[in-house]
Amino acid sequence: MKKSIQILGMAALMLTPMLISCETAAQKEEKVKAAQLELDQLTKDAADKAAKEKQAEEWAVFKQETNAKIQANADRIAELRVKKSTSGKVMSAVYAAKIDALQTRNSELQARLEAYEKENSDWEVFKADVKRELDEIGQAFEDLGDDKKK
Repeated sequence: MKKSIQILGMAALMLTPMLISCETAAQKEEKVKAAQLELDQLTKDAADKAAKEKQAEEWAVFKQETNAKIQANADRIAELRVKKSTSGKVMSAVYAAKIDALQTRNSELQARLEAYEKENSDWEVFKADVKRELDEIGQAFEDLGDDKKK
């Protein structure tokens, strides 16, 4: 009998860890769901990081191009002022007001460009607005030239 109790005790000691470590189907399913959620989160984080890096690259190129256009507009405004003042004719008030308005719009666009770095609002909307504003300023330069010819 002593031997059978020892065998039973040994069997109990060997089976106890196996019984304790067994998981139910619900526990296994819960672990799988948790692992899937973690994988989804990591995938989403990686995609977000890639999108932010792409946007940062686009921003750098866009800012450089836009700053160049804004500077070209400022040079063109200065050129118009010098050209009109050196031609011997007194700059008409209307023409001067239009040049001032162009300068103001150009300065405001520069300020918006600088402010975007701090606020980082919706990139696509911002980019479209800035491009539209640059096109409008370009059109205003053309309209200013048409007014001079009349």
